[in-house]
Amino acid sequence: AAPTLGHLIAFKVEGHFAKLSGPMGVEFERICQLGALTPDAWMRQAVGAPLSAQPLLDAAAAALEKAEKAVPAR
Repeated sequence: AAPTLGHLIAFKVEGHFAKLSGPMGVEFERICQLGALTPDAWMRQAVGAPLSAQPLLDAAAAALEKAEKAVPAR
C-alpha cells in the first residue's frame, strides 16, 4: 500500500509544481516543512486537495483518448 500512496502523492505534487510560475524553491521548502502528518492531511496542506487517485485516473483517460485519436480506424 505504501508504494501506491507514494505514486499518488508524487503525481499530485508534480501537477502542483507544474502549475506554478517562477522559482519553486519557496514552495518546495514550504511543503517539505509540514511535518509528521497523515498522508491525507499532508496532501491537503501541501497542494490544497485531498489525497485521491482521481488526478491519475484523469491523466490516464486523457492519454488513452489521445492514443485512440492517433491510431487510424480500421
